Amino acid sequence: MTRLKAPILVLLSIWLGGLGMTWAIPVAPKKSAARGSDQDCVRPKRSRRWKNRQHPCQRPQAVRRSKRSLSKIDLRFRALPRLWQQPLRQRRKSWVARANKHKGKRRVAKVPPGSKRAKRPALKVRKRLRRTAQGKPQTDMTLPGKLPPRFDSSFARTNIENVYKQVKQNNLDLRILRERVIQSEIARAKAWSIIKPQLSLQGSYTRNEVEAAFNNPLTGDDIVITPQNQLAFQLQLQWAFLNFQSIPVLQIAYMAVEQVGHTAKQVRREVTFAAARAYYGILLADGLVDITRRSWEASREHLRISIARYNAGVAPELLVTRAQLDLAVARQNWIQAQNGLRNARLAMALLLNRKGFPFRPQRPAPPELPAGGLSEWMHQARMKRPELQASRIAVRIASKQITSVWMKFLPTVAVLGKFSGINAAGFAGQNTQWSVTLAATLNIYSGGTRYLELKEAHSKYRQARLELAKSRRSIGNEIRQGNIALRNAKVALQVARKQLGLARRSYQLTQERYKTGVATPVEVTDALTALRSAEIRVLQETLNREVAILTVRRAIGVFRTQK
Repeated sequence: MTRLKAPILVLLSIWLGGLGMTWAIPVAPKKSAARGSDQDCVRPKRSRRWKNRQHPCQRPQAVRRSKRSLSKIDLRFRALPRLWQQPLRQRRKSWVARANKHKGKRRVAKVPPGSKRAKRPALKVRKRLRRTAQGKPQTDMTLPGKLPPRFDSSFARTNIENVYKQVKQNNLDLRILRERVIQSEIARAKAWSIIKPQLSLQGSYTRNEVEAAFNNPLTGDDIVITPQNQLAFQLQLQWAFLNFQSIPVLQIAYMAVEQVGHTAKQVRREVTFAAARAYYGILLADGLVDITRRSWEASREHLRISIARYNAGVAPELLVTRAQLDLAVARQNWIQAQNGLRNARLAMALLLNRKGFPFRPQRPAPPELPAGGLSEWMHQARMKRPELQASRIAVRIASKQITSVWMKFLPTVAVLGKFSGINAAGFAGQNTQWSVTLAATLNIYSGGTRYLELKEAHSKYRQARLELAKSRRSIGNEIRQGNIALRNAKVALQVARKQLGLARRSYQLTQERYKTGVATPVEVTDALTALRSAEIRVLQETLNREVAILTVRRAIGVFRTQK
């Protein structure tokens, strides 16, 4: 047995050694057919950083190791002693210490090539982190200056009456309308030419080849029949003094001038109402600029309190940052309000036919609501609205057109007078002659045109009546809608005023609580936002109420540009 134990122990030791070599040596990666064998590739020379280098013949797919081999490698290196790494660590520490002496010249401290690259922040970042660690503030604690003055602070003041005057003088729509009135008056003058006499003069000169003349045996003088240089003239007078068609034509011309006058009133009213709305739009934009400026001043005061609390050590730096953010938002709102004011001025400049509107508006006196109720407003609108009057005139014109077609069946009586002269006396021995003719014309049959015109005239008459009914219905709807809008504006104004009082009180209480350190900056921001929204709401509803009253007056037909 003793002799057998020795060989068995030798074999067992050999087997355990082979097992250990198998456990320690990693599994070799498989060769890639595309890259060829390892003999075709020259391996790089090993350096101190051989672990970070990759073999040029190896790809990410070719360097995969099994989980078993990787786990063995990890266990092997974990189990090995690390005494051989201590000298390298000591050298690294000393090298970094020498590099840190020149940190003013270098931004990142380098490490020896035999170790991993250390990622150190830049010099400015390290200083900032060091200041943060020492408790120094990162936020600018200076209080910003006040806002610059408004861009229209040097503009002159103007009222709404001056705007109305400028609109009447310079508006392009009203100037076009004046030309239409002139054209209607010219058309009325043309209608008179139908029954007025017409006088025409005609002259001629003729150069003949030879002169035609013969000797008178009684007197012995030469009588020229056709002179070689022939001069002639003719004066003709024509007057259709009995023309039945001209009577309705003249009536239609006068009614057309009246209709254009009512249309001009309507357009003038619409243009002035548009100018009023644009003026109130400028007032709203002007008020928004003032509100946003006050909101910015309140945000600035909030920032001042936050800085004071931070300097006293009772508030963190986050409160100051939040106050600065609110101040930036308030400044942005102020800039947007000023741009909105510029746009409102451009709308007014378009109505005034100018490049700009270099004036600041004055708040006009609140307009007065017309007396009476809805039924009285309806009655006034039927009597005073220029659209209804123009529609009634259109019905009368359509009726006169029917009469004009009927007059075409009656005869026309005219007088025709002629006076002519020539430089040759002729057989009669007279150079001049005249004639008067009385002519009557009756159109018996014109191919059925008059009957078709009669049907067309009746159709236009029915259309005019329908348009009149439509105008009455639309005006009634405008008055009802204006009344509803006015009531809504009144209720909304009352609610907005109550909200403004509550928002102002809430902001005051929140501001006092924030000074004592009870309220948070979020509560102060919410209270300030609610106050600004309430002020804007009151301004909007106040102007909406005045515009609603003007809308009712326009719907009734009593809208006046001046009191």
